Amino acid sequence: MRIPYAPPVSLILALATASCVAEAEPDEEFEFRCLSGMASGLIGLDLVDIGGTPDISGTYANVFSNTKVALAGNFTLDGSAISGGSVTIAGTRLPGSSIIENATGITVSDPSAHVTAHKTNNDNAKIPCITKGNKCTSPVVAGVLTLASQQSLTLRSGNYYFTGVSMSGQSELTVDGTATIYLDGGATFNGGSSCHGGGSLTVISSSSSEIKLNGGGSTAMQIYAPRATVRFAGTQGFRGSALGKQLIISGTADLTVVSDIAGGGGYVACPPDGPSNTPPHGGQ
Repeated sequence: MRIPYAPPVSLILALATASCVAEAEPDEEFEFRCLSGMASGLIGLDLVDIGGTPDISGTYANVFSNTKVALAGNFTLDGSAISGGSVTIAGTRLPGSSIIENATGITVSDPSAHVTAHKTNNDNAKIPCITKGNKCTSPVVAGVLTLASQQSLTLRSGNYYFTGVSMSGQSELTVDGTATIYLDGGATFNGGSSCHGGGSLTVISSSSSEIKLNGGGSTAMQIYAPRATVRFAGTQGFRGSALGKQLIISGTADLTVVSDIAGGGGYVACPPDGPSNTPPHGGQ
């Protein structure tokens, strides 16, 4: 079956959120999204690589790359595999919707200026200390937000700046309100760590250092990292959306895509109006 691909035709002001439990309005700088039936919540600008037995579902469960989408293993992808170049498949599994090659690409803006601005203008002073024995110490060590050994932290609404994030040992990050982390370095969510709560979390990275979500934890956020590899591995449970230079999904990761990352607040330029691209072959 041949299914035509209609690229997005406009930008609208909309809620593009990734919520830890319930969706909430994001930072006002990140409110635009593409209006399309093919809106995608998972984007790897240079590459989307899916292997193992991950399960990708949700409202915007399409994957997109300007260059290549590579699918292998016993994956489940409810949506479409869309590429400005090629889609390769190793094995017999197919996306639940369509396979689209030679689609119109997207361009993204560099978030460095926003990250640099929040280096000195942020709400880090709101971050509470963490009690350990008779002491209460800051969870920010040399600029890196560090949680381990079942430590828990609540971030209230605000803009935060870190040179890295390190979560492990079943630590917990709770978001109370709407929080944005401006990241000037890598991030690791490991060892059963989790993000939860009634608010929403957005991570905006200007770094080329990897953002890695693995282990048996559960995390909910919107990730915008156009220079970095964003990697989902192990038995990670994820709810939200993600954009990276490369997007790698492996293991038994369980991703529920609940927002359109092509809503990156003017950072993501939707494909222009023009003729529809026709996929060379359809999905299931």
